[in-house]
Amino acid sequence: MLLVQLTSRVLVGSVTAIGDGTGAAITINSTGATEFDLTLATASGITSDNDAGAITFRGDVTIAAGDTATTLINAVTNLDGLTFTSAGDVTFGNAARNGPG
Repeated sequence: MLLVQLTSRVLVGSVTAIGDGTGAAITINSTGATEFDLTLATASGITSDNDAGAITFRGDVTIAAGDTATTLINAVTNLDGLTFTSAGDVTFGNAARNGPG
């Protein structure tokens, strides 16, 4: 698992899948912006904390099935001109936190 805890730009790109398919391949809980500028491949899902800063993907993203779904529940996730492919479930946003109310 890659645990992202930086408060600035993160450059992670891979054509070889990150992780081993057990648990989240990447967990983002930084309140600063997280940016993936290159192609990203993971063996399992990517998760974010409710309070995580904006996440931006600029290169193609490929997420294998693994045992963990992708849940990007932070307020803002940017998909910038790429192909986002996942063999498992993907959730963007958190209706309970970000919805009307």
